[in-house]
Amino acid sequence: MASRWNRAGAAAAAILAAAAIWGCRSIIPRIDPAEPAFSGRSPDELRDLDLGRSSYIAKCSGCHALYAPARGDAAYWESWLGAMASRSKLTPRDRQLIQGYLFAVCSAHPRYPSVAPRPSEALPIHRLSVKRPSVSSPAPW
Repeated sequence: MASRWNRAGAAAAAILAAAAIWGCRSIIPRIDPAEPAFSGRSPDELRDLDLGRSSYIAKCSGCHALYAPARGDAAYWESWLGAMASRSKLTPRDRQLIQGYLFAVCSAHPRYPSVAPRPSEALPIHRLSVKRPSVSSPAPW
């Protein structure tokens, strides 16, 4: 009887471990030639896609949370990149790399419901524009 419980416990632990690993997957897919978005691409294309992913993370997470590339289609991302390029001071090369990465991922994955605001609805948000209480302000607690 004890061995049956040990096997059941081991199976439950394996299922929980697999669920934890799956749950930790990033919504910003890594460049993996085995994935549909990246299969059949040349090493140069994969390098550019990896640079695009890195640029997306570095340039876009400075002011807001990153959106899953599969959230929209190419027109959606083109609109967002157009609206955000000047705000985030993207170089033409950065924009090209980010666009290539986002387009590759969104074209290969089913879209999530588009719950992100459209660029015309986005508020101007910048990390440095947040007002912090002065030192002389009373503590909020």
